[in-house]
Order: sequence, then structure tokens, then C-alpha cells
Amino acid sequence: MTTLVGIKAEKGKEGVVLASDMSRTTEELKGDGDVYYRHLTKRPAQKIWVSDNRRFAVAMSGIVDQLYTQFLREMLQGGFDIEKAVKEGNFPELKKLNDYRWGGMVPDKRMNGLLIASRFRGKPGLYSCWPGGKVEEKGWTSVGSGSDLALAHIDRYNIDNMVGMPTYISLDQAVDLSRECLGKSSEDIYTLGKDVVVVAKDGIHELGGRLEKELEATEDRVFTEFKRKLRKP
Repeated sequence: MTTLVGIKAEKGKEGVVLASDMSRTTEELKGDGDVYYRHLTKRPAQKIWVSDNRRFAVAMSGIVDQLYTQFLREMLQGGFDIEKAVKEGNFPELKKLNDYRWGGMVPDKRMNGLLIASRFRGKPGLYSCWPGGKVEEKGWTSVGSGSDLALAHIDRYNIDNMVGMPTYISLDQAVDLSRECLGKSSEDIYTLGKDVVVVAKDGIHELGGRLEKELEATEDRVFTEFKRKLRKP
């Protein structure tokens, strides 16, 4: 289950939090004699990427194929005018990508959408980019198969805490809320980790693989202590 969450914070230091799970499910057709079946495999996967010029971060949802990889690479390397796209509310290159896949036919699941967190001209912004090329500025949003659960949790948070997002939520609160959204959207999300990127006026801050490294280190310490106890007579 893929879940991408974006939350803008304007209380105190302004910024945008992008959060994602770090798993990707691949489907393979396998054979066993005369019987064929679909085999699903879940693997770790990065879903939030930072542009080479460190002016924006992007989280992509949808099909992962060669076209996805080429599009993402070109986007991160400055091949598209992202500042113009978010300003004008139109991302023609994204529309072209999906139109090419559909081949003039009725749109299907072979598509990509994305979230952009930017810091153009020192002003943090959060944007949803739809497969048809439309770009909308957001205070908070979520995409992916777990998005309904994530958005429901944000709505409940707003009601319970009377926060008034994004005006009255801080970056600290937004980071915690994004973690909660990922937890609500998938029961097994902890097995493959989470990623968080914060885009603020002063730069882009990445959690990266630090969480997984800390978890691995903790696991190593637990097993070392366990084996030490076994050695006692």
C-alpha cells in the first residue's frame, strides 16, 4: 500500500512536510507445472526525491516503469520548469507522460501523479499534480492507495485539536502528524520504514535512511545482549 502525505505548516518557522512509506509491491506471473499464479512481493523503495538544485522535493505515485524513471530523472535535473508549473497551475510534461501511456484511449491505472514541496523565492509551497497536468496548491493532502485513511486522520486531528491548518500548525506538529497518517494508512508499514523530507525557507532537510539504520542498530544491540545471556553458565 502506497501512501504519500504532504502537510504545510505556517506557525513559527514555515515549511512543508512530505512523508511516505518505503515499500513497493511488484507483481510477477509465476508458473508451477500447468498452474500459473500472480506472486506479490513487497520491497523497500524510495518515494521522495530532492531536486539537484535543492529548490523542491517530489513524491510520485502510480506505475513504476522506464517512463517513470526517465521522467523523474529529467525533473530532478532541471529539465522541466517546475516554478512555472506551480505558478500557472499547469504541468504539461506530466500530462504528456500519461497521455503517451494511454495512447489516446480511455485513461486507466497506468499513470503517475505527484506531490511537490517547493521553496521558490524563499516561500514554501505544497502542490498536488494530477495525471492530466492540473496543479493545485494545498494546505495538506495525501495520494496513493492509503490516502483516504490518511486524510480522515488529518480531518479528525483538525477537529479534535481545533488547529486550523495550515495557519496554526508548527513544523514539529506536522512531522508528528505525518507519521501518524502513515501508521493509520497501513498496518505493516513499520516493516519497511518511513521517509520524511521537510522543505523550508532555509533549505531541505532529509530523514533519509537514518530511521532504518537506527532500527538496525537497536536490533543488533538486542541480539548481542540476548547471545551474551546465553553464554552464562
